[in-house]
Amino acid sequence: MLEAYKKFWKGYVDFGGRSTRADYWWTFLCNGIIGLVLYILFIISGGLAGFFAMTNVNAGATTSVGITGMAGGAIFFFILMMLFSLATIIPWLALEVRRLRDANFHWAFIFFNLGLSIVVFILNQFPTKDGEYNQK
Repeated sequence: MLEAYKKFWKGYVDFGGRSTRADYWWTFLCNGIIGLVLYILFIISGGLAGFFAMTNVNAGATTSVGITGMAGGAIFFFILMMLFSLATIIPWLALEVRRLRDANFHWAFIFFNLGLSIVVFILNQFPTKDGEYNQK
């Protein structure tokens, strides 16, 4: 599992070559776990209060809690979630291109991610095949 995740980060901008289904799924799992942990920490630190603009009625006075009402920890974890998301965009695209090539599909299928990401997800599940698109 850790080897696949190391290869994910080492191949940060490597759009050539191939990636196995195991590499794809282990990376998917690791990124999901990291994202889930960050999201749970964000919620625990009070992050939802800032997004739902809660109304508090005390003795006839109404106050609204906006994004400025978020705790410092919630802002910290929100920024960490955004930075993690941004940091994984390019390596994830590179992994999907390598995975498509490994399944003998053209890399241009990656553009289905713009609206039909389920198509690329399904194409990534095909087994390794030798063929024209596997050549460097």
